[in-house]
Amino acid sequence: MLIGQADWKLTANAQASVGVWGYTATFPYIDPSRPGGQRRGGVYGSVQGPLPFGDDWSGWIRLGLADPAVDVVDSYFGAGLVKQGPLRGRKDDQLGIAIARAGVAGPARRLQDLPEAETSIEATYRLAATETFALQPDVQYIVHPAGAPRLPNALVFGLRVVLTGQCPRNSADTED
Repeated sequence: MLIGQADWKLTANAQASVGVWGYTATFPYIDPSRPGGQRRGGVYGSVQGPLPFGDDWSGWIRLGLADPAVDVVDSYFGAGLVKQGPLRGRKDDQLGIAIARAGVAGPARRLQDLPEAETSIEATYRLAATETFALQPDVQYIVHPAGAPRLPNALVFGLRVVLTGQCPRNSADTED
């Protein structure tokens, strides 16, 4: 797999990116009536940074496209908002909401009776307990999970544990 990406700093805290990706190997077409195959590849772009309606709000948008002849997921759209310090006295905490849509390619939908897309709606809260420890509970509602036609919509809960910083050095590891 090869990836090329270009990034532009729009401001000190904002960035735009575009990229291309592709495999060097050939993959069969999704439609088995088409002989042969082709390389898989696609393009993507993103923009992220602070929003104009408050210094404590930031956002992001991501888009991607792939070849529907060889990729089951041929499009992606995601967007989210993050509020820094959403509660009084909790300036290092973050509240986030996001939506993502993974589009299922037409050939895969027709041949495998798949839905048009998988869509996820997410809410999360990052609780900065200390400078080096944070907990981040997360809840997602997923419509058509895994793009499977008969799976019910899903409610998913998660918890991320974040540890950062440096570990104290063991005295045996130091040089005199």
